[in-house]
Amino acid sequence: TDVYLEAAILLPVAIIIFPIMQDFPGRLGLGIGLAVFIMIFGSVLLHEFGHALMARRFGVGTRRISLGMLGGVALLEGPAPSVKGDILITIAGPLVNVLIWFAADTALGFLHHAAISNDGLSESLVFPALNFLRDINLGLLWFNLIPAFPMDGGRLLFGLLRLKLNPLKALTITLTVAQIAAAGMMAWAVWRFTHGGGSIIMGFIAYQIFTSARASLSNIRAAAAQR
Repeated sequence: TDVYLEAAILLPVAIIIFPIMQDFPGRLGLGIGLAVFIMIFGSVLLHEFGHALMARRFGVGTRRISLGMLGGVALLEGPAPSVKGDILITIAGPLVNVLIWFAADTALGFLHHAAISNDGLSESLVFPALNFLRDINLGLLWFNLIPAFPMDGGRLLFGLLRLKLNPLKALTITLTVAQIAAAGMMAWAVWRFTHGGGSIIMGFIAYQIFTSARASLSNIRAAAAQR
């Protein structure tokens, strides 16, 4: 599967690396910043490969995987042959984050016991790196499960609703929930910003989700009114 890096990915690179270089000037700061970037977007890339590999089990190919400012997306060639297949494809991405989190947590436990008899190991960068890898995948897991279409949580909600409802009704409910979730995300981003947190990207993502869901709902209602 081809992997593309969008030009917009330079913005999160700058947001990640520059603050770290203020605390760790020179090559050390640059190296730590690049390592943090690789751990974040490497986890995102593996998440997208989870979708792609599960889709392949259902005979669905992947045109490409793109990494950009807002994360990653696996552009599939089409839906799975069944609703249950689509649900499994959706779950596969977050499951990868669970596996990475578990691997990092297990490695931390093992190294903690090893460090008891090795003072040099306890002072290395391995511990903070594994801690960050564990925490970032836990964060990616919860973030992706927010029920806001087109994130995985929204797609999962849509798939589960389709088991009982017709696709149009399921999509209408999913888009309504997406607007509510996006409004909550924007409120949280504003609160974080007013309390000194850096949540500009989160606010931008929430705004994109809200406006996209609102436009899609308007199109659905307009089409229904013309019938």
